[in-house]
Amino acid sequence: MQVETTIENVRAEIVELHDFFVAWFTGKLPKNTESFARIESALGAEFLIISPAGVATARKALLAQLYQAHGRIPNIRIWIENVQIRQRHGPIQIVTYEEWQESDGETGRETTARLSSVIFHQKKDAPNHLEWLHLHETWRPL
Repeated sequence: MQVETTIENVRAEIVELHDFFVAWFTGKLPKNTESFARIESALGAEFLIISPAGVATARKALLAQLYQAHGRIPNIRIWIENVQIRQRHGPIQIVTYEEWQESDGETGRETTARLSSVIFHQKKDAPNHLEWLHLHETWRPL
């Protein structure tokens, strides 16, 4: 059975996953498999992320990097803006959004922004019924 997705649950999935990142990076979540399951359940088996620097990282390597990053960015703030569904093809959706981050840097508080394109697959047992298949991030001018 296919689950109908809306802009509301697309936005909810993006925001909730980034809320997980904040809680993970700041150490507010305990470093254990139960807490980490949120990210593992969201990413498809063949998930790939392309960073703003052009580095492609597959699911397994990304999960290892994220697990080790627990508590390493104690003052990070992330917020999401301008979520838009660009295309729908059956259970596949192409979505864009802006990811804004603020954290302590070498010269004080620094803000960065990325324009992100994600390919989602509707999946009944995934968080918000959306599985992340592919994510490409590009630096966005401030």
